[in-house]
Amino acid sequence: MDAPHYPHGVMVQIYREGEPDAYGDLRDADGQLLDRYAHLSHTIGPCAISWTTTEEYVDGETITIAAQVTAPVRSDVRGTDRVKIAGEPFRIVGDILDPRNSFTGWSPGRRFRLARGF
Repeated sequence: MDAPHYPHGVMVQIYREGEPDAYGDLRDADGQLLDRYAHLSHTIGPCAISWTTTEEYVDGETITIAAQVTAPVRSDVRGTDRVKIAGEPFRIVGDILDPRNSFTGWSPGRRFRLARGF
């Protein structure tokens, strides 16, 4: 069976930390010093996004905005990644799931939850 496509989905930018050197500094594959979240690693999508909460206000301040993302099958995303959707920063909360139908083996894609903020 074919994997689902989300023609009107959203592209999700993935920000990934580098590997720390002996001094704890993050460096890229060429040895250049990295700012922790300043460098875009890659983009995945188009993704289906389901906003699971609305904006919650306490004295007029936004506290939490969360979403569930369904990305294409085999998308390169890790639990330690940070993401941006339409320029807004989010962090991955919880596990990244690859749900499969036990009878057909069909998968809707990789699923993960986001909360606002890096």
